[in-house]
This record gives sequence, C-alpha cells and structure tokens, in this order.
Amino acid sequence: MLEEVNEGEVNGSLVVGFVVDEEFCGRGLYDLLTRKYYGTYNLVVEPTNLHICPSASGCIEYKLKIYGVSGHGAVYGSGDNAIIKATKVINKLVEISDFNRRGSKYMEIENLNIGKISGGFGGWIVPPYVEIDILHHYLPDRTFNEIKYLHETTIERICRSLGIEYDIDYLHSCEGFISQLDDKLDNWIKELKKYLKKEVAGHMPSESDANLLYHLTGNITLVFGPGDIKVAHSSREYIDINDVIRAGQVLKSFAYL
Repeated sequence: MLEEVNEGEVNGSLVVGFVVDEEFCGRGLYDLLTRKYYGTYNLVVEPTNLHICPSASGCIEYKLKIYGVSGHGAVYGSGDNAIIKATKVINKLVEISDFNRRGSKYMEIENLNIGKISGGFGGWIVPPYVEIDILHHYLPDRTFNEIKYLHETTIERICRSLGIEYDIDYLHSCEGFISQLDDKLDNWIKELKKYLKKEVAGHMPSESDANLLYHLTGNITLVFGPGDIKVAHSSREYIDINDVIRAGQVLKSFAYL
C-alpha cells in the first residue's frame, strides 16, 4: 500500500524541476531538456483532483480582429459599429458544437473561451475595429492543423455570411497527447485507486509543460496533482490541505517506481 512506502535508494535518476514560463513559451522546461534533465517517466504537477492523467488537450490561441467604420456616436447610421459586428460573430462561434466535443473520460471535453474583447475609443465615436482573444482547448485525437483549418473555415463562413471584414493573428498553440502506459504504471495506478478510494484515471483538459515533455522526449508523461483546475486562474482558487498531503504520498511512491 502507498501508506507503507519506505524510503530508500531511487532505482535510477530522479529529477525534480521547478520551472518558469509554463503558460506560454515553456522556456524553463526547454532549459531543463537542453541539459538532458528528464526521465523515462515524466510527471507534471497540475491541479487534477488527484486523478492520474496520461493524456492532455492541445490548444490554439489567436486574436480575431473585426473591422467596422468610425463615425460620430451621436448620429444614427454614422459609421459601422465593429463592437456590434463582433458580438454577432461571437454568438455564432459559441454555438459551434465542434468546438465543444465530449469524450468518455474524466474532464474530457473541449472548450472555446472568449477571453478578452478590446476596441473603441468611447461613447462619442463609433468603433472602427474590435480585437477578440480566443482560446480553444481540443481533445488529443485531433491535430493542430485540423483545428486551425476548422477555425479558419468557420470564421470565414460566419464573416462572409454577415458581410464582415476580419484578420486572424495566431498567438500560441500546442499539440495534445496520449501516453500509452506500461505494466508497471498500470499496477501503480491500481494501487493508487485503493489508496485514494476512488477512480483515479483521468484527462488533463488544459495544456501544461506535460505537452512539451511528451512531444520533445517521446517518453511516458503523466499529469497529477491536488486541487481543482475549474477554480484555477480565478479569485476562488484554493487547494484542500488533505489533498496536498495525499498528493505528497503519491509523488513519493512515483519516485520509487
């Protein structure tokens, strides 16, 4: 049982990395990898509600610019309001079912997030353009090129139907992954299920350094940790101290695999 893990010599090398820049370029992880600091098994600590996630979603992030025509804010019919046009595009985008596909595992669902809208100069001026920051996390059975093509064709169809001019500026992307577990990890996960007294197999719905680790090393990569990702990046973010303790025991057992 995990409660009975005894300290001793690690069978091989153990690398513990605390890195920066995880949410954009991953420069901290790149630095570790260029110095060959990685193992046969990789485990990235993220909030997964103590689920072991051998898979993670990919993502595409871009800025969609919608064009209008400036005018006087006090005169009816003056200009062509880009904010109003942008709301029409957003309303159609969020209705696209192919951006919110469901899978069969824990937290295995795609998500399209309209993260930021900016544009305009004030109430007296009809806004000539609006920029919309869009992030889509997609399941790992699809590739970035498929998703990029889906977004481009969808936006082109919507904007053409509404007579709207637009531009797309890509900001960030990554591929998802699915790690195939070996017998040792399968047995370890069975022990975790007994220890945690719940189903532990899961899916990470967000990108993390795990995506880079998997694609750059080709080794089995897992995501695991205490806390609920639903409240991460929010004013309600918290982690139950008991889950922190349980996670520590799980990480200890992983080190002695």
